[in-house]
Amino acid sequence: MELDAAGVGDKEGLLEACALSFDFPDSFGSNWDALSDCLQDFSWRSEQGYVILWHGVAKLAEAGPDDFSTALEIGRAHV
Repeated sequence: MELDAAGVGDKEGLLEACALSFDFPDSFGSNWDALSDCLQDFSWRSEQGYVILWHGVAKLAEAGPDDFSTALEIGRAHV
């Protein structure tokens, strides 16, 4: 799966990009806990496994380093 985060510079933008790119369910709560939960359970998708390619990380890394760090931490927890 590809996460298109080009132009994303904050948590809200990243969570929105994740919801769109990964086709999260409508119940997605748009917070870090909800992101973690969704990355842990892709039961609404049919594939056996997933690889996430994150495009456009530079702006978030520069504009929101704490958000970038948190997103990486959440991603690493589900590897």
